[in-house]
Amino acid sequence: MKKTLALLLMLAMLCGCVPALADEPETLTILIDEDTLIIDYKENKMTKYIEENCNVNLEFVLLPATDPAQKLQLMINSGEKLPDVICYNLNLSTAFAYAQAGAIVPMEDLYEKYSVKLKAAVEANPELMLLEQVTAADGHMYGMPKYMGSLNNNTKYRYWINYKWLENLNMEMPTTTEEFYEVLKAFKEKDPNGNGIADEIPLAGAWSSDTSTYNPIPVLMNSFIYCDPAMDYLYLEDGKVTAAYAQEGWKEGLEYLNKLCEEELLDPASFTQKSSQLLATLGNPETCILGTYAVQGMKDSYPEEFDILFPLEGPAGVRQITWIPTTAIGSWFITADCKNPELAFKVGDFLADNEGFLVSRFGEENVDWWWVEEGSMSTFGMPNAYYDTPKGEDYVSPWTNATSQSWRQRGPIVSPLGGDGNLEDDVSESKISTIKSSKAIRELKNNYMPKEGTWLTTLIYTADEEFAINDIKATIDTYVVESMVRFITGDMDIETEWDSYLAELKTMGLETYITTAQAAYDRMTK
Repeated sequence: MKKTLALLLMLAMLCGCVPALADEPETLTILIDEDTLIIDYKENKMTKYIEENCNVNLEFVLLPATDPAQKLQLMINSGEKLPDVICYNLNLSTAFAYAQAGAIVPMEDLYEKYSVKLKAAVEANPELMLLEQVTAADGHMYGMPKYMGSLNNNTKYRYWINYKWLENLNMEMPTTTEEFYEVLKAFKEKDPNGNGIADEIPLAGAWSSDTSTYNPIPVLMNSFIYCDPAMDYLYLEDGKVTAAYAQEGWKEGLEYLNKLCEEELLDPASFTQKSSQLLATLGNPETCILGTYAVQGMKDSYPEEFDILFPLEGPAGVRQITWIPTTAIGSWFITADCKNPELAFKVGDFLADNEGFLVSRFGEENVDWWWVEEGSMSTFGMPNAYYDTPKGEDYVSPWTNATSQSWRQRGPIVSPLGGDGNLEDDVSESKISTIKSSKAIRELKNNYMPKEGTWLTTLIYTADEEFAINDIKATIDTYVVESMVRFITGDMDIETEWDSYLAELKTMGLETYITTAQAAYDRMTK
């Protein structure tokens, strides 16, 4: 009996939590955001998985599904007593501000004393900089990282073009911006859907923010200059942080997009309509009326007619995707009100591996997912698959149905491959759109990457730097996005107002912003 008990304790230490042996489970309260596709957090497969393995009773306090960040900020600003753990994604600057307010506590000592799974992930994958990305400029680690590899998200800005229309018009797939212009003109003028009505929309997107994958700008702007909305259009040129929106290539890209808009080849509604409106247009029941659309994954409307439009070569030979490197973000924070920080940390640490990722994403092992044989081919054609999920119409996915299977990727899960490790689908069981999307992602990664040393990752600023540029950055970011859309739609004239636009950026403090960003980049890359 003693040997069995010792063995159980040893296994428990290896997994980072202690299962129930004699002690009653301690309660840990979790502040987490509501989700319309999660019926119940308490009666949830992932919750049971944690409770059974960590000898803990989880209770939940819910942030509203609408504006959860605002509610969290109000709770902290009011000095309200907080639950033990905040399970919610916070960028480093926000986490640092909450730490300065006394709401959350540093974790580096807990990491050194108690980490098992997270420490293993850090040691096995130093290139991911898991700790560095959740460590503030004051040297403190205020949150446990979430990291999920995803080629799909790394290459998320894409166009899908109606190649059936190309065949109807006896045209080749365009490979340059000039050829694309001619294709769009033909889509508008030559009745490619053959219904005798001038109802075709050559190119369209939708707008919720400039970082949305429905944004039609990045794909075409990348034919002129590197365009990364997620980094507020900053990129590297010969090791120097550069604002794309103040360069000549940006102006040339805007001129091209304005030309498309002026000639009604790019639908101006792309900058006002919601994604639901775009998808309604795409799904027109009588016949397809859309020639090209912007979105991350190909949709199921007329899938046999569409395929990926690979990046186009611009006038100066520029041809590239936006590469958005996967980064870690703090997702598990121990509050100053937590009664047992050691337990709170150990529960978070327990989730920091592939198994934690799969439970958080899908649910129960051998029901909602299962391990596959090492060396199996993955979705993206590489021998690195490690899991598979049910298929077919009877499968109830937590990503399309309301269930209590999982937390839908909430928590400090760490999986270098993430969803890219899914077993390659049997073509006979897969949707056309899924097959085409997977193939497109492989091609984009293999053949259209920007030059090494072009893309930036999240910059970590000191408190003084944050204070110096916060207002400047917010003002510039808003001005850049508004001006970008106005230049494209013709509300601002590129020829007569470009110089005044640049002058306004200078007045707003662009030089200070870029100098500060450069200092942060240099410090991070020493």
